[in-house]
Amino acid sequence: MKRNPSFGSTAIFIGVLTICILAVQPSHAETPSKTFTAKPAPGVILVPGFFNSLAAGYARQNPPTSQQRAAEKALEKAPYFSLAIVETLEKTGSPVVVVDNLDPLGSIETNGALMLEFLNELPKRRPQFKDREWIAIGHSCGGLYTLHALTAQPTLPIKTLVTVSTPFRGLGFIENLSANIPFLSELASLINLENLMQLRERDVATAVAKLHPPESLRIIATGGWQQACSVFNCDEADSLSWVLSITDALVREISDGIVTWSSMIPERKFLPFAIEPRPDLAVSLEHWEQVQDYRFFSLIGTDDVETIRERQVQFFNSLYRAAQ
Repeated sequence: MKRNPSFGSTAIFIGVLTICILAVQPSHAETPSKTFTAKPAPGVILVPGFFNSLAAGYARQNPPTSQQRAAEKALEKAPYFSLAIVETLEKTGSPVVVVDNLDPLGSIETNGALMLEFLNELPKRRPQFKDREWIAIGHSCGGLYTLHALTAQPTLPIKTLVTVSTPFRGLGFIENLSANIPFLSELASLINLENLMQLRERDVATAVAKLHPPESLRIIATGGWQQACSVFNCDEADSLSWVLSITDALVREISDGIVTWSSMIPERKFLPFAIEPRPDLAVSLEHWEQVQDYRFFSLIGTDDVETIRERQVQFFNSLYRAAQ
């Protein structure tokens, strides 16, 4: 049987071509590999407001230490931000810290300067905050303290500030009290609350006009609100407590019992910087319920305190997601 010469030639050609292709292919060792490093989760800084003496300095460590457990106990005994909030944020993978060096009765300028000291020392005290961006969540005047610190040092690694019920336009109930009680300023001075008077509308407007945070800073403004309670529902978490229903009566618009809606989410014309108004993030909780331990409110007659905890968890989860 005569062999087909074209078959042999084709086989030789394919064999030579295969050898050539293999020869020019880089080996596995020579193949450049790309290394992708996941961006670390941002550090979260919780900033208390006025009367921040309740704030316990807090930062979790991993693995737990005896100091951590002591900090947890201190936080539960004297919280500003509840342990439920801290744990909710930690579950995102972010390190969490509460600013703990503020003056409980200090002015915006005083606490802004103290907060700046805290932030500059933070990477040394809490190494997990090194080499990552930060998100600041400022409750009440904590938002103003943060803006003051960023005005003084725009290079701080805070990429997003979330303000929760921050009184950008002051506290209306103090304004009304001042108008009706001529000696209120003198009384406040006698009991060491003169800086509370700084939260009148005209005084806050003066302070806010001096704030010039970096343009790259994203500022999300939101808060909470509730209707005043009546005789029959002051024990319900769905309405203001009887305590804040009193202060709410001194203003003529929706509020969280302390800060009015138009003050926590103001129109752009009242600010020297841009904000991102987020009324969709607002929570149905009064001023202190937004942040403090839910169990505390049983002391003033609130029955369904678990509702407060559930709303805090949902609220701060949504704030974290919005800040990304």
